[in-house]
Amino acid sequence: KILQTNMSLLPRSHQQFQLKQYWDKFFTRRDSPFEWYGEYTDLCHVIHRYVKPGNKILVVGCGNSKLSEQLYDVGYQSIDNIDISEIVIRQMALRNRQKRPKMTFAAMDVQRMDYGDSAYDCVIDKGTLDALLTDEEHATLEKVDKMFSEIARVLKVAGRYLLVTLAQAHILEKLLRAFESGWLVRVHHVTVESPLTTGRKLGASLPVFAFVMTKMMTSCSLPTMKVYEYANNGDSFTRCASVDGIREYVTSLQQYSMVKYHLAKHPIESPVYVDLWSDDESLGPRYTLHVVDLPAQLGSNGMFAIFIVPQGRQLEWLFSTEDGRRQLAQSAGYQRLVVVTLHRDHRYGGVEEVKEEIASRALELAQDGLPQLKKYPVLTLGDDLGSHTIVHRDTSSISGPYVVEEFTGEEGAQVRRLVFLRNPLLAQTEVQMKREKNKTNKKRSDSSSLIPDLHFLFFDYHKTIVASLSLIQDLCSSEHDIMIIGLGGGALPSYIHQVLPKVKVTVVELDPVMVRCAEEWFGLEQCEEMKVVVGDGVEYMKNTLLQGKKGHFHVIIFDVDSKDLTLGMSCPSPAFVEEGLLMVARELLSSQGALITNLVSRNLEMKNAVLKRLCDMFPQVIGIPVPSDVNEVMVAMVMPREDISQLASPDSPLKLLSSPAVKASFQSLVDTISGVDGGRSPVMRDHWEMSLNHAVLL
Repeated sequence: KILQTNMSLLPRSHQQFQLKQYWDKFFTRRDSPFEWYGEYTDLCHVIHRYVKPGNKILVVGCGNSKLSEQLYDVGYQSIDNIDISEIVIRQMALRNRQKRPKMTFAAMDVQRMDYGDSAYDCVIDKGTLDALLTDEEHATLEKVDKMFSEIARVLKVAGRYLLVTLAQAHILEKLLRAFESGWLVRVHHVTVESPLTTGRKLGASLPVFAFVMTKMMTSCSLPTMKVYEYANNGDSFTRCASVDGIREYVTSLQQYSMVKYHLAKHPIESPVYVDLWSDDESLGPRYTLHVVDLPAQLGSNGMFAIFIVPQGRQLEWLFSTEDGRRQLAQSAGYQRLVVVTLHRDHRYGGVEEVKEEIASRALELAQDGLPQLKKYPVLTLGDDLGSHTIVHRDTSSISGPYVVEEFTGEEGAQVRRLVFLRNPLLAQTEVQMKREKNKTNKKRSDSSSLIPDLHFLFFDYHKTIVASLSLIQDLCSSEHDIMIIGLGGGALPSYIHQVLPKVKVTVVELDPVMVRCAEEWFGLEQCEEMKVVVGDGVEYMKNTLLQGKKGHFHVIIFDVDSKDLTLGMSCPSPAFVEEGLLMVARELLSSQGALITNLVSRNLEMKNAVLKRLCDMFPQVIGIPVPSDVNEVMVAMVMPREDISQLASPDSPLKLLSSPAVKASFQSLVDTISGVDGGRSPVMRDHWEMSLNHAVLL
């Protein structure tokens, strides 16, 4: 009932806020205090920072707020108040005559004030500008210009205009233009603990800001200063290079508040994430919070929980993709799960420290209706956050800045990873580390003895590529040449070289810096059976064909990503699936050979165009999906295999291992790898079999 009374006092349109008649009616019907944009307790930390008890203060548009009274009671006793409504001025004067005799009230229009020049140390405006600046009509803007001119006039040099506002777009733009020069502009985000009584009309989702404009001395002989700063969480400030920094700060907080408001009321319909930044913005976001919602019936363990991803593992499918996070939420069993990822270049304490840092922000993303005093589960894997270290950082003129980092993976395994920072959420290469053996064939225990394990493939799509080699007849029994376009950290070519000793591998890599990185950090060793050619893969293939090497290669593998992140296809680079180059690839392959390419495309039209070109150029194309991944492996055969064609069925996968010839070739591949990989092949065999039995004939 109280809410209904409050709401009936709000205007039918925002323009009515400008009218004296509206405010007279408002204060006639409501003589109890009405706090626009927060209570004194919400604002006092900002006011006390800039206003001293001995300062002479003018409160414009005072209304019947208790702000002036509460300031007076804590020692600010030189306060004048004005308002356009004579009714509220009479009310306030009567209310304070006995208790606060030094405080004055006057019916006055802020556009035409009777006070002298430089009369005040501070002008406080709590919502008056917002009430006046309701639109961008010429007449309205003229009123605001008069208001700003009068405030500037009555302020002393070094005096402050302290404005509490919602800073909607039109207000923000006007404000920044009006105080563009000759003022030091600071912005504070005000956390309003008490609910806005104006919520449903003005938008409870909008945050409140305190702008503090300090009047600086102007001089004809000195350039006009322009200073813009916003407050960080502590006592520090960030100085902006231009007014754009303030605009971005305010807009981002407004967008965040809108997200919070929507999340409180509705289940999410599309992915939502929020970046949390530390004071040092040069390091990038400190945390990213992904919100995942499940149907209520799947939330068997409760309504809300938080999950902290261990350091270094944020690129794993389970944590880095929408489908993976949904699977994580289903396993956790909560209606809403906030998945928290930590970022490189930041230092973190233990789990408890991270919980303390993110708990309040994560809870802001919870649904309405949660018990306020209940503690909500904070989940993670294991008892700690794991470890994460950047061991090498450099920049390439071709690939851009990159890092080599190490982290603790599943079951405590140490993992080394290559990441191009132009796409920081995508790992280019990952290798598992192992203990180096000393001369007596015993594993050394010191941490510096860790070396890349070249007999183990980390990426599932690499495992699928290896499994697809069983479609190539006689690959293990005879000497053959394989060309791989794209090196990265060299995990795939190093593995093939290690486990298929009869195969000669030629890798073509555009970036010489990546070759050095692979040799130094990922165990790449060149020899007669495996060499790396530095150059453009497209030109190398064309030149190789011109050199008379038609039919020379048994397998060509495209494992090269696109440098253009705006394309809908990230792998392979579009140049490698153009009709002309596919024709060159076919000419370079032997009659029993195949082109194998990793395909990653979120643009269905582009993907279908690539598949059509492959099918046009090769008589048989087999697609092998990679489990729980966006990657797909395409195998384009130079000569169709009848045994594979016979397995085709419109409504089911090929189940390639049903072919005796494929099964025999697969077993030969497994036996060959088992003989040299130190018993690792059984670990990957299940993946190989699953890949081959889920293939499709295109």
